[in-house]
Amino acid sequence: KITANYSGHLLTKVPKNIPVHTHILDLSHNRISEITNLEFISLPDLQVLNLSHNLITELDFSVFILNQDLEYLDLSHNNIWIAYCQRLARLRHLDLSFNKFTVLPVSSKFDSFKYKEPSHCFCSKPKLQFFPLI
Repeated sequence: KITANYSGHLLTKVPKNIPVHTHILDLSHNRISEITNLEFISLPDLQVLNLSHNLITELDFSVFILNQDLEYLDLSHNNIWIAYCQRLARLRHLDLSFNKFTVLPVSSKFDSFKYKEPSHCFCSKPKLQFFPLI
């Protein structure tokens, strides 16, 4: 498995030179504030993505829609105040702890993840509310 480690490089954007067949990508401890599908579209084999300890403020799960093998996603310790969720086919671990949101919209397509493995979805807000999207 190919691992790409960019942790602690003070990056403000996702690098463009990530090897195409990367399985594990560590972008933690940087200054990344925004992620788009353009950064991850060329990484079809991505299984583990660590974006913890960055400055991300908004999250749309559709960014990862073409990363069909993504199983582990860590977005903890960011500044995420809003997230647009949808189910990702193989996602088994999701860490959204230590962010700024109080409401996490969850689409009906995401329900199977929420109920299948709740111990693998971490959120730090004790009063976090989930509400369904149509």
